[in-house]
Amino acid sequence: MAINPLNLAGGALYLATYAMEAVGFTEFIYEEAAQQGLRVLRQMKKKKGQKHLVYMAKKFRENVITPGWIFHVNFGGLNPYTNPGFEAFYTKAWREFDEIVFLPE
Repeated sequence: MAINPLNLAGGALYLATYAMEAVGFTEFIYEEAAQQGLRVLRQMKKKKGQKHLVYMAKKFRENVITPGWIFHVNFGGLNPYTNPGFEAFYTKAWREFDEIVFLPE
């Protein structure tokens, strides 16, 4: 039994589209979590919540922004349509994180 090249190409296209959607959606979820975390850290600093800012910044870095960045680096290239946007987002998000946590008021 011969394999129809159109069926093979159609299957490959389906898998590529599925991978692009999965990567784009996962990156979107990480981005939303990072935006919310940065808002919380910014508010803590503004309200003089220094007592807990270091703890929350550590948890944010360990559980949100670093895993999101690692996912982006490892899989973001699978979706060429969203990759540049998320690259720009993480560049800005890391800079903002550093400004919130490491710069004096």
